[in-house]
Amino acid sequence: ENCLIMGNQATSENANSSGGGIYIKGNNTILSNAQVNGNFSTSSGGGIFIDGNSYFTEVLANRNEAKFGDGGGIYVNGKPNLSNITVVQNLAEYGKGGGIYLVGNNASLSKIIVSDNEANSSGGGIFINGTISIKNTLISRNISSLGNGGGIYFNNGSSILSEITVCSNKTWLPESWGGGFEGIYIEEGSPSFNNSNIAYNGTGLYNKNNGNLVDAKNNWWGSGDGPYHENQNPTGTGDSTNIYVQILPFKINPDEEAPLLPIRNVVQNGRA
Repeated sequence: ENCLIMGNQATSENANSSGGGIYIKGNNTILSNAQVNGNFSTSSGGGIFIDGNSYFTEVLANRNEAKFGDGGGIYVNGKPNLSNITVVQNLAEYGKGGGIYLVGNNASLSKIIVSDNEANSSGGGIFINGTISIKNTLISRNISSLGNGGGIYFNNGSSILSEITVCSNKTWLPESWGGGFEGIYIEEGSPSFNNSNIAYNGTGLYNKNNGNLVDAKNNWWGSGDGPYHENQNPTGTGDSTNIYVQILPFKINPDEEAPLLPIRNVVQNGRA
């Protein structure tokens, strides 16, 4: 509690060290009012590595780096409860989950800011492998360099997301190489998105899994005439979705319970 963890490194010759700032293995860990800044890991969890069930509140993870592993800011394997967490300007240089990499079921995230993070692979903001609950969370201006899901990448699971804002996320992988899915990308599973703002990403939500029709009703897509959807809303000018997403009805104004949309056209990541 009330600590600053800064400028540490977890390294080894076989690039197998995790948790540059904090390494936690076990259950019932509580971390509050902490700053985890400028740490480095050759493996996963540049700032924080968690293997177990933990409770984090009022934590800042800023400018941490995981070089060869996943989770530039935070790597989670377990069932954590994370609230009032800010994860900004972290980097997974050769991995997934620039801000947060999360594996497991029944995790809970609320009042989270995940902004200006970058992953070389998928999930510039958050990479999710499991079923979790996310509420009242801002995911903005993250980059997936050579993968999909600049904002969020779902590998599988049936997560429930409500009152979130996913905006201005990017991927540099072109469509001709299987990319171009900037906002939310679903590889497998059936997450749901309701009462949220999904805007200014380009492709807001792409569901690769044609075995499930993803529930994305009652969201605002960056325009009063809704998202572009080939079948359900072909005249929409907001963020686009593909045919395996249920978008009707949609909101014509931003959801006021979700986090406010940040100012657009800001230099991303401060890495110019």
